[in-house]
Amino acid sequence: MNTVAERVAAGAALFDDREPGWYRRRDLDRMDIMSCCDCVVGQRHGTYGAGLIALGITEKGRDVELGFHWGPRFEDIDALNAEWRRLITERRSAP
Repeated sequence: MNTVAERVAAGAALFDDREPGWYRRRDLDRMDIMSCCDCVVGQRHGTYGAGLIALGITEKGRDVELGFHWGPRFEDIDALNAEWRRLITERRSAP
């Protein structure tokens, strides 16, 4: 399995392709990878499950590879939240 940063980068690339400017529409104050409504996917689509469907993610484990879910590694939860926040903040501050 890839690092948290690599997984988040892969998820961001998918968002870039399917939802240009996605990072402007996420609320960092409520972002929580553990919440089906407040995670990076759920914030846009209402729920995590609806978001996966909208993004065309049906393959088991693909959500983990994209940094949308922690999978079997609960220790990744804080790291995923931090990396999504870092990436979104970086993109918002880019010219």
